[in-house]
Amino acid sequence: MSSDSTDLPRTGTNSIGSDDLDTLMELLADHRRRYALYYLRKQESEVEIDELASRIAEWDSDDRERILTELRHKHLPKMEEVGIIERDGDEVRREDTNDPIDRYLDIAGEVEKLP
Repeated sequence: MSSDSTDLPRTGTNSIGSDDLDTLMELLADHRRRYALYYLRKQESEVEIDELASRIAEWDSDDRERILTELRHKHLPKMEEVGIIERDGDEVRREDTNDPIDRYLDIAGEVEKLP
């Protein structure tokens, strides 16, 4: 975990504080961020942001270009700020996949039932 106070706890931490919970719930409140995280956590390597936008567009039935713009300017920066993803140019990858957020993603995924 970096020294940035917005980072969520990492591997080996089974509990989170209320500030971390607020951050986590804010991240998961947007369905496109959840969709991005569902997809990224299944990938073993970096994913092109265009590919991520295409996948989300399939699930969301919305314009791919609009989703791409939102990813670049809104969702990915927010997820990067808290240390859940890492971007390198037009590639993005999930950080530590043994993260407390995965428990909540599992629950949301059961409800949303995306392929």
